[in-house]
Amino acid sequence: MSTLADNAAKGVKWTGLSSFTNALVKLVQVSILAHVLSPGDFGLIAIAYIFLSLGDILVDMGLTTAVLHFQNISSRQYSSIFWANAIIGVLIGAIIFLFRNIIADYYHDSVVGSVIGWLSLNIVLISISRLHRTYLQKQLEFKKMSIIEMSGSLVMCVGSIILAINGFGVYSLVYGTLISSLFTTIFLMVSVPSLNSQLSFFLSLKSIKEFYSVGLYQLFGSIVEFFSREIDTMFISSYFSLTLLGYYTLCKQLAQRIFTVVNPIIVKVAVPTLALLQDNPKAISDAFVKMIRVASTINYPIYILLAIVSREVLRVLYGSAYISQSSLLTLLAIYYSFLSIGSFTGVLVVVKGKTKNGLMLNLIRLSITLCVCFLSQRLPFLEYVAAMTIGTFILTFYVGFRLTIKRFIPLSFKRYLNAQIVPAAAATLAGLVAWPIWNFNLDNVLAFIIVLVIFMASYVSMSFLFNKDTMRYICQKIKIAV
Repeated sequence: MSTLADNAAKGVKWTGLSSFTNALVKLVQVSILAHVLSPGDFGLIAIAYIFLSLGDILVDMGLTTAVLHFQNISSRQYSSIFWANAIIGVLIGAIIFLFRNIIADYYHDSVVGSVIGWLSLNIVLISISRLHRTYLQKQLEFKKMSIIEMSGSLVMCVGSIILAINGFGVYSLVYGTLISSLFTTIFLMVSVPSLNSQLSFFLSLKSIKEFYSVGLYQLFGSIVEFFSREIDTMFISSYFSLTLLGYYTLCKQLAQRIFTVVNPIIVKVAVPTLALLQDNPKAISDAFVKMIRVASTINYPIYILLAIVSREVLRVLYGSAYISQSSLLTLLAIYYSFLSIGSFTGVLVVVKGKTKNGLMLNLIRLSITLCVCFLSQRLPFLEYVAAMTIGTFILTFYVGFRLTIKRFIPLSFKRYLNAQIVPAAAATLAGLVAWPIWNFNLDNVLAFIIVLVIFMASYVSMSFLFNKDTMRYICQKIKIAV
């Protein structure tokens, strides 16, 4: 019988492979499409995804968090959750479809309404397979879930590129998304026979009342978190052009690729694993600190390196037309280096089922973000982004610790901060050592190789000197995975 440690190790391997593959495939997709579509097309899609993401949250109703939290769930409860998700998905999709023209009028662009109308179908597709995806995660079936996710990303990449080359324009992204969701939904539903055998034509809201009691705060928290996360797109789309929004979206997606490679590996494995340890505060505290150290050790150097070579990265991936946005990418790299670590506060919210605290934190973050956005709206674009992202995160960093981490586990702020300071300092010093090389008049490829070698040699040396235990732990996990 597999132990919890064995399952966790397998989860790291398959989730890591899935996250890396998905990020690479999406990077290739966006890189190719950036040479075919205009920045305005990406800005238009960014607007549409605001409503798509909000609909996805409303469909979930916080039930995913509840399913992961409760350990004993009956067949009738699973059936009720499945049908509740499906019905709500249809209703939310229909509402978004009906309001598409009103949204288009606000942005003075009829194409926005058409795109939103098509993407409303995506909400229905996702709602049907939501429980199946959550069930696989709960059962630690990371291999199966990863294969499905990687296949779906590949289908979307190939489909959207073929459509773009054949002149479908912005609709290449729309149709590519729908094709991928349909593919993923079908394979999720046929790949979980153990869940399908428990499903029947049964729906009783009373039977899942306790799920809503946990999920309700998570729902409101997710809505508030959504607005905190997407408020940048909302304000930029309202006060700046679609072209600037497109530039911002592409740079943001590039910074997010790193975020979505490392963190899901840890989060997808940590949530179900820590849920089994939720009655042992010290064990959770130690495991949480280790998560922070590992994430910081991996994320900070990657983001610092991205900030250094941002100009060349944009030229290679998106083309010469995007080189002027290197300062924007640098800012977003710094922001996501912070965000990649701060996001782990949400792990404890899920594990402990304390969604009320998560809601309070998100409300505070949203309030601060709104204030910063309103006060900064008259600034030039780049200064606006700087104030909106980095300023907001710094203001909410300590608040997040007090409202979630401190209340859930016996962990001091000093210990929480120390888990991040050493990796961040090592990455910053390595960047200062390598950065001057980038200013020499060398061939771009040669300069990048030299910078990469010097940066990694400096960072690894300092990490083994000041962060030895974490480096050994990461090397051990890599060796096991390979």
